[in-house]
Amino acid sequence: MSLRHYTRDALHNPLNSLHQRGTWPLQRAVCSDPNNLHAFKFFFAPTVDSDDHFICCIPLVPPELIPDDDSEMDTLPVVFTVIGQVAPEECFLTAVGDQREDRPDTTAHKRPLASCLLESRPDRDSCVEWRQLPPAIQCIASTAVAGDLNTSRLLRFAPNDGAVQLRVRFVPYEGELKDTLPFFDTSANSRIVPQTINEVPFNKPLRATFTLEYYREGGENYLYAELVTLDTL
Repeated sequence: MSLRHYTRDALHNPLNSLHQRGTWPLQRAVCSDPNNLHAFKFFFAPTVDSDDHFICCIPLVPPELIPDDDSEMDTLPVVFTVIGQVAPEECFLTAVGDQREDRPDTTAHKRPLASCLLESRPDRDSCVEWRQLPPAIQCIASTAVAGDLNTSRLLRFAPNDGAVQLRVRFVPYEGELKDTLPFFDTSANSRIVPQTINEVPFNKPLRATFTLEYYREGGENYLYAELVTLDTL
């Protein structure tokens, strides 16, 4: 079982102790001590699907038994969380996803791909929290032994006011987005997949959970936020 597969499986049970230990609000990753960038012991581990694909993890000390398995796990992918809303620009959060021929997400290898930009809610507290995201991401990225990670496909700053935006994407292991996009209506306890852009709940509070993963592409190491769930609040 790959690290990414186990991350998604664990999230199906929020009481799972591994899920609880490996879930972090992204803004909490800011290093309080600038001389100790590894204070949270984040590191990037290779995945089983490619030698050019790495995922942000924490060590499990001591190792923990995997539920319904006879093996132990000593490395746990971190699932980060943010609360915000979907930005109206560059939104491909529908059943058809991003069908642009020139889309930059070449690591998806022509598979279905949904993506969107998330941004802060309009209230002051949310705006303050979102300003902490870039230094948090830089803190995490600094733990990659590969050197500098390119965050241009992860972070965007709105041209009108410089507000922080975070790009999340979802690429199913198999199947189509209409059957796999992990977008949930928590009040109805059901999965929702917008069929058109008009059905995307803009200006509504959402919680996103995602992993941070980088891929080697053409001499660059690009960092992505791989969506695990997107939930209405």
